[in-house]
Amino acid sequence: TALLIDRHGKDVIKYSKIHLFEPFLVDAMCEPGERFHVADLDTSAGNVRLGLMICADRDYPESGRVLMKYGAEVVLIPNACPLKGLNGKVTDMVRVRAVENAMAVAICNYPQPKADGHSTAFDPEGEMLGRGGCMEEITMINMDLERIRESRRHSHLGDAFRKERFYGPLLKPSVLGCFSNRKNAAGLVRR
Repeated sequence: TALLIDRHGKDVIKYSKIHLFEPFLVDAMCEPGERFHVADLDTSAGNVRLGLMICADRDYPESGRVLMKYGAEVVLIPNACPLKGLNGKVTDMVRVRAVENAMAVAICNYPQPKADGHSTAFDPEGEMLGRGGCMEEITMINMDLERIRESRRHSHLGDAFRKERFYGPLLKPSVLGCFSNRKNAAGLVRR
C-alpha cells in the first residue's frame, strides 16, 4: 500500500497494489486493492491530477489507461525491482505508459543492494525528465505542468481517438492460450 501525503500533511491517496506478483509467496498471500485512485495534489505550481501504481501494476497497460480515464496528469510508481536489468524492460514500459496515456510518469525504485536504483521520470512525449543513480539519494525532477497539459491537448494517443466499443473482450475473465494456467508461488492456479 502507498500513501500520498501532500505538503500540508494531509493524506491525499491511499492505494493498495492491484496486480500482485503472485509468483512471490508474499504477494500470493495478500489481497489486491480494489480500485485505482486519482486525486488533486496541491503544489506550489497549482493543482495537479495525480495517480498511483505500485511495482507490477506498471506491467499492465490497463492500469495506466484507467488512471488516464480518471484524469491523471502525473502518475507515481513506487517500485522494488531492477530497472536497468532485463534489457531495460521496466524503464521501457514506464516510458510507454507515459506516451500511450499522454501523461507524465515517475518511477521511484529501491537503491542498491535491494534493487538497482535508477528512479526515472518521463513526460507525455516519452522524453526522459531525469534519472537517479544506483545508490540511495534524492533526485529532483521538474515537471512543467503547462507543457504536460499542452501535450495532452494535442496528443493523438490518450483518449482522443480510442474506439472503446471494440474493447469488450478485455472485460471477460477467460484467457485463451499459454496464459490460462499460470500458478502462483503457493501452487494455486489464478484466473
